[in-house]
Amino acid sequence: MSRIQRRIHSAHWTSSTSGIVSLTRDWTKSDPPPLFWDNPGQPLEQLQKAPLREFGDVSGYYTQGSMVTFCLRASRYPNFDLERCGVYVAGEFNGWDPGFGGDAWRLAELINDGQQYYVLDVPKQLCYGRGKVSFKFISGRGEWMEVPTGAPNITMDADGNHNLYIHPHRTGHHQFTFRPPAPLDHSSGPSRVIWAEDGYEESAHMMPGEYLHEVDSRYEQGVFFADGNTVFRIFAPRASSVRLSVFRNPDHSDAVSHDAARVDMGTWEAVLPQDCDGAYYFYYISGEPDPFSN
Repeated sequence: MSRIQRRIHSAHWTSSTSGIVSLTRDWTKSDPPPLFWDNPGQPLEQLQKAPLREFGDVSGYYTQGSMVTFCLRASRYPNFDLERCGVYVAGEFNGWDPGFGGDAWRLAELINDGQQYYVLDVPKQLCYGRGKVSFKFISGRGEWMEVPTGAPNITMDADGNHNLYIHPHRTGHHQFTFRPPAPLDHSSGPSRVIWAEDGYEESAHMMPGEYLHEVDSRYEQGVFFADGNTVFRIFAPRASSVRLSVFRNPDHSDAVSHDAARVDMGTWEAVLPQDCDGAYYFYYISGEPDPFSN
């Protein structure tokens, strides 16, 4: 029996009202792929090809026609003075020699939507090989630049160094953006993107992506006193409920529970009209488990 190749590589949130799905191969058809939300009867809304730089931003490259574009967002590397020293690309295609001082492998500055990028267009025949081809960015001072956390194309060499690689069948044309039927509820179970076509079906859970790491709160966290009250706050964006237990006896015999209230996307708060100095406390946090945590 022949092995069925998966169609969906991954899917993740890009905001509370948008997501992106990556296929296992570039999509070359004019019609959109048969993708659905949580059940095969609910097509993905506003499904369209993702901007190529969306992929290049985390993967370091994308392709257009006969060219490979190497791409680096400057804000990912705040400790590098790239305007002064420049940035180059090195990999298997140039013998890991960036040719410092020359322009062949040096990236040029480009401002796009207010973001500072460095890009370099290279003909495919110069940097394609058989299968995956490793590469990495390096500053003009010879400092290797760490690969972005969460990049889908990270590989490790024999010395344990993390590099990126060019995948010949995933070049930026395999990604689609969409809007889900309802905004993300951090406390609910994971949603799915489904491929359904001619009796075949597969699915992929929606993962947080970089978006969840950027969820923040304007509220001070922890425990503090304010206007005669003791305020308890905890950051738990994926919780469905939070209960606070406060006690003074080590055996919990005097424990009193209090329901905390959600005050923003991630913060839960309980305000007790008393001085809890010296008391013990802990939280009961409820929520759907992450299917990838086991």
